[in-house]
Amino acid sequence: MGPKHCETALKLNPDAAIARIGYANRLVMREGKTARSRAEEPCEEAAAREPLDATEELDVALARAERDD
Repeated sequence: MGPKHCETALKLNPDAAIARIGYANRLVMREGKTARSRAEEPCEEAAAREPLDATEELDVALARAERDD
């Protein structure tokens, strides 16, 4: 999934933690270490989400674990 797909996912479901995690990961994969500082914001936003179901709870836990590393 490319950055445009991630942006579309965020527009369709702005509260989706997994879309924010995916966006952050794509930034780092495409641009390397220089994008790490920009990738922190979507990860922080994902970690701050209140999960709506069990699957999203796993996504938020992943974001929190990545944030704390």
